[in-house]
Amino acid sequence: MDLDGTLLRTDGSVSDRTVAALRLADAPVAKLLIRGGGAGAADGVDGAGAADGEQLRRTLASVVGDRLELTRSVGGRIRLVEASAPGVHKGTALAEFAASLGIEPAGVVAFGDMPNDLPMLAWAGTGVAMGNALLGHGRLRFQAAAR
Repeated sequence: MDLDGTLLRTDGSVSDRTVAALRLADAPVAKLLIRGGGAGAADGVDGAGAADGEQLRRTLASVVGDRLELTRSVGGRIRLVEASAPGVHKGTALAEFAASLGIEPAGVVAFGDMPNDLPMLAWAGTGVAMGNALLGHGRLRFQAAAR
């Protein structure tokens, strides 16, 4: 992070310190939470809205490429991105857990309301988007309804 605690500069570019921090992805880490904010947004909340959280995710993706799995799990005005190893997400966790019990995907019902739930909903035999799924994530509802 920059010395002032921001991840992205006001022009949308990523700072050298941020790039150095993201290199931590080369070390074993289960999950990394990356909080963005603008000037005066010490709590990761700003007036820009949820779209900026998605912009944060896209900007980070342009830096880390396929070295990390990036997703979002909160909405509203909170700018938070989850980062994990490639292929590590709720879908793989559910698949491993179900396999340990001898349960096939067709025997699984999964519920979700955020973009980080999409791999899980896609893996499960029945994926259900909750009624409170963010309207800004219409893809979540569409994919779950298409199952």
